Amino acid sequence: MPSAWRKVKRQTHILDLQQGYDFWWANQIGQRKRGKIRKAVREGVAVEYGNSPDFVRRYYDLYLRWTENRAAKRRLPLRLARWLAVRREPLWKFRATAGMLGDDLRIYIASYKGRDAAAAVFLAAGRSAIYWRGASDTSIGFACNDLLQSEMIKQACLLGCTFYHLGESGGVASLIEFKESLGAHPYDYAEYVYDRTPRLLNIARLGR
Repeated sequence: MPSAWRKVKRQTHILDLQQGYDFWWANQIGQRKRGKIRKAVREGVAVEYGNSPDFVRRYYDLYLRWTENRAAKRRLPLRLARWLAVRREPLWKFRATAGMLGDDLRIYIASYKGRDAAAAVFLAAGRSAIYWRGASDTSIGFACNDLLQSEMIKQACLLGCTFYHLGESGGVASLIEFKESLGAHPYDYAEYVYDRTPRLLNIARLGR
């Protein structure tokens, strides 16, 4: 009977912060990126963070708005897209994680003229920090995501973190470009997945 274990190739992006925030700002990102972040601040984009139920709700509302905007652009049924989004990322998961991790989890929210424009979930784990989730309203043209990343990288450095994990990009060129524009580098690794379905199919065949 074939093994149910599968090896899946993965790639993640990690930012080296051993030299600190000032070094990152001056050397690991380009002038254009710094200009976008400065413009967001100059235009009045405000950043706040927390892990209260209200922050969780605001993040989730933005996540659903982001999902619906993507669905509209792809001409997909909005109700179906929203149902899939809730199924894939249920609200209870973020409530439970925020409740369990406490101060090790921060939800950063960028708002413009009183409207939430972008949100990101930051996790701290010893000497490492993680950009766990993010969502944004692309109708607001300022670089809110860049500003959030700058604030989270600053926080990671204040906590003494030497590495900032930006997660997988799933081969999406725009995500890869975004992460590498922040100075992150790709790292290949393998994930081993136990697939129950082939095993069950083989058992069914043997039972015939």
